[in-house]
Amino acid sequence: SASPESGNAQDEAPAKEEPQKSRFQQMLDGLAADRFEYEKEVPNTSCLRLSENPLFKLTTTTLVIVNAVMLGVFTDNPQLSDLEDLSEYAFTIAFAVEIAIRMQAQLGFFWHDRMNIFE
Repeated sequence: SASPESGNAQDEAPAKEEPQKSRFQQMLDGLAADRFEYEKEVPNTSCLRLSENPLFKLTTTTLVIVNAVMLGVFTDNPQLSDLEDLSEYAFTIAFAVEIAIRMQAQLGFFWHDRMNIFE
């Protein structure tokens, strides 16, 4: 009988290429492989799913753009200072909630992403 090391190319099945994993799946794989730095902490999967949701990302990106537009409007129209204060509070709360969701979702991994540090 032929040994498995005979080098017969016909006997070997071609290796399947795995599809690109989502960030969520990579984090879960990291947990499964015990690579998570904080053994007692488990990511909040509902926050992780929310933070990776395309609608969440679109909403936060839209908020950034609307905030930039509003800053331009308020710069050109100083008579809107009361509305400016309200707008600043609203955007600050919205961005704080966004960061809190992402921090809860990613736990220790949050600080490994340079964009998170920048934000």
